[in-house]
Amino acid sequence: MSAGVALVFGGSRGIGAAIALRLAKDGFDVVLTYVSQPDQAGDIVSAIELAGLTRGLARDLAPRGITVNVVQPGPTATDINDNDEMRARIRPLLAIGRLGEDTEVASLVAYFARPEASFVTGSAITIDGGYLA
Repeated sequence: MSAGVALVFGGSRGIGAAIALRLAKDGFDVVLTYVSQPDQAGDIVSAIELAGLTRGLARDLAPRGITVNVVQPGPTATDINDNDEMRARIRPLLAIGRLGEDTEVASLVAYFARPEASFVTGSAITIDGGYLA
């Protein structure tokens, strides 16, 4: 059940984004506006949708012993970005100075599939090498 509806102006970045995310966490249906950052607005909307859906599914499926988590990979070396120019532009935005490897993301997902992770549910885990963009 929704705590209400919140309209957040300028919700794609900064304080507005923080407000939108907090209100969604507190159970509000959030509508946000933006002026010139459609990608950032989309990221916030995705975070709100992924978080709500994940927690709801985690709660619904927990009695069956099923865990639900979201893995949010950042820049990862794949065939989509397999060119030196693109990777050179991304690398300075990463705290660790390199793109992730697909096997690193796969290792995190594999952890969630093991019994050792049975207490982790309803979580969103970012694996992005300290992406700063």
